[in-house]
Amino acid sequence: MWAAAALILAAIAGLGAAGRSTLRQGADRESDGGAELTVLPAPGNPHWDGETGTALWDNVPGAGAGDEAWFQMRVYRKDTADAPDVDEEGWYYEDSIRFGGIARNREVIDWNITPWLEENGYYYFTVSATGDGVRYADSPFVVSDVFEYTGESAPPLAAPTGLAWRTYEIDNSKRYFAVWDNLDDYEDNDVFNVAVYDQTGAYVLNNTWSKRMIEEDGHDGIYIEAGYLIPGPNKKYRFTVQVYSARPNEYSSSPMPDPAPEEYYSPWLVYYGSKE
Repeated sequence: MWAAAALILAAIAGLGAAGRSTLRQGADRESDGGAELTVLPAPGNPHWDGETGTALWDNVPGAGAGDEAWFQMRVYRKDTADAPDVDEEGWYYEDSIRFGGIARNREVIDWNITPWLEENGYYYFTVSATGDGVRYADSPFVVSDVFEYTGESAPPLAAPTGLAWRTYEIDNSKRYFAVWDNLDDYEDNDVFNVAVYDQTGAYVLNNTWSKRMIEEDGHDGIYIEAGYLIPGPNKKYRFTVQVYSARPNEYSSSPMPDPAPEEYYSPWLVYYGSKE
């Protein structure tokens, strides 16, 4: 129930990213054994969720592998409302996206990109279902409708405060949640991205839930999958939280400097294992 809702595998962002595709071309691919792969169907109904900055598309059975669905997404900014060609280069942001656990079988996939909205303009995205390279090859890309962004000068949402770890005993195991004390300051569709780091400063994982998902789950925060944490007396973990605005034409996402200063981090969790 608490498996990761969405994990970012990799991101390529910024102007000049055109042509840096991480995709394997489905029509020409073969498996390691030389057998021809089945090309996945393209995701259906790619569109923006109104003016929320959230991209939506239909899930594709067979995308990804195991307990994860995989997709590749590219975002384009235009000065006019002319849609990009499906194979057009010149995108300025690209993500390899994984949805795991209970989210793996969602009928509709959603992905909030408001932290990467910069200049006012007309935004499109293209999306492809990613194959496993064993049975399936990547689908063709498909193009969304348009989202007009006017929030270049919008004030940012307040940063989450009072970050803390919270532990629940569930099914004879400890379950770890990232929580903060000002959840009520945000709207139901605002999205929280929790990123976890170890004692060396290395990135471990991130998990992304909306306020609505947090309240429906009933544990006041975002579940952190213990399978990504290594137990031991010298193993420590802490997290940051950034809020992705669901009202990007009114408010931008909360600040998240890179690198983040100490005040943006939670206290440390010394992790001895979920059965401790």
